[in-house]
Amino acid sequence: MSTEAAPEVVVQKIKHRSLQPFLLMKMDTIAMNLNVLKGFKSSEIKRWAQTHLTPGSTVYSDGLNCFPAVKEADCKHVPIVTGGGAAIVDKIEFIWVNI
Repeated sequence: MSTEAAPEVVVQKIKHRSLQPFLLMKMDTIAMNLNVLKGFKSSEIKRWAQTHLTPGSTVYSDGLNCFPAVKEADCKHVPIVTGGGAAIVDKIEFIWVNI
């Protein structure tokens, strides 16, 4: 049995709503899905996106160079380079994934 961590992708379906009176946006999680991949390769991300994402979805990633492949599944890619480590938990886009 390998002790090496498997590459994983987490999908979080959210809806945005305004919080009055401050007009801040809150993201409510509707559903989450965790998938194990063969590796963080563009071909694997493309295959995964075509299987699991609805065309027109917006994908936020940590900027890893394989994630632009979601565009080939007609999705929008928004890279948010985090630098890794503890700083990622401060990013609102990743907060539910890091709890």
